[in-house]
Amino acid sequence: MEKPIRIIQTSYVHTGSTLLSNILYGFFCCDKPIQVQFMPVSSQTEKLSKNLIVKSHYLGIRRWIHSYNQFNMFFILSERDQKYPPHFYNMNKILIIDYNTLLESDTNPVEVIVENVYNKIRDFLPPKFFEPYSENIMKKNAVRRVKTMNALYENIKNKGFSYFDSFYLLHGNHRNRDDTKISLSQNSTLGEKPTPKRILKLNLL
Repeated sequence: MEKPIRIIQTSYVHTGSTLLSNILYGFFCCDKPIQVQFMPVSSQTEKLSKNLIVKSHYLGIRRWIHSYNQFNMFFILSERDQKYPPHFYNMNKILIIDYNTLLESDTNPVEVIVENVYNKIRDFLPPKFFEPYSENIMKKNAVRRVKTMNALYENIKNKGFSYFDSFYLLHGNHRNRDDTKISLSQNSTLGEKPTPKRILKLNLL
């Protein structure tokens, strides 16, 4: 019996991961709020049992796999300036998407971003995974979700970071915070709500 597939969208902070998560949700579960799991705990299976995609910033890939070996897990990461550990780039269950692919501009509008992300995951995930879905509808849903998210952000961007939308995982002033320096540690895990200028310690296994 084949294991059910689950996608973990996990990345360093400030890499476009919120946008990437919303694109993935747009493809596969466009009307659902993003589900967050801060770290893998083998006794806590409810979110992965009920949701195809889970967002995190916990980068202990082997711990994810070992904690939930009842699932066939794939990891989709966004990358900006700070590189991931070298072995990440050789793991066939990890897809790393460059920040520039996700950065909206006049020459890289939402439709192009969605198209590029779709092409990358189409080559990454098992072909059977896409059988229940229409490619055209997937892309349209993802574009609609991102544009709706962007419209919401325009309304909340001046509300301050404490304002939080739990559907898209948007904060007020989400895109204008100071960059956060990330320190790597084998013995630490990611705090639940990163704040500006806080050093976040990630457990990379």
